[in-house]
Amino acid sequence: TCLGVLLLFLTCIQLVHPENVGWKSFLAEDPTEFHDLPLVWEDTTPVPSWLSGTYVRNGPGQITFGSPRRQLSSWLEGFAKLHSFKLSGSSVLFSGAMLQSPNYVASVKKGELVPQITLNKFSSDEEEWTWWEKLHIV
Repeated sequence: TCLGVLLLFLTCIQLVHPENVGWKSFLAEDPTEFHDLPLVWEDTTPVPSWLSGTYVRNGPGQITFGSPRRQLSSWLEGFAKLHSFKLSGSSVLFSGAMLQSPNYVASVKKGELVPQITLNKFSSDEEEWTWWEKLHIV
């Protein structure tokens, strides 16, 4: 199917040219935004001419905000980063940006995690949300 071919194609890009921006740090915390970085196709087989469109996927992006207190302990409750691959003929462009949810924007502005529902406890009792903060979550 087309999806299978696309996934194989994207895997080959990673294996053929691992220095492409973004691959080494995909699972590392990185809120950096970048747009339309060209990826190099080094295989002798050209990118299929019929393969065109944009493939978008979500993944991990950020779990800390510079403050040593209230760091999320799991990527399952972290903030998402969207990555896209724009395919057009032999051109493949790679982009990445954080999903700008209200809690993410507020946490960036404050420089630490703002009150929100979390799956796990923080590393100490002092970091847990106060009753007042819990009322603001609801």
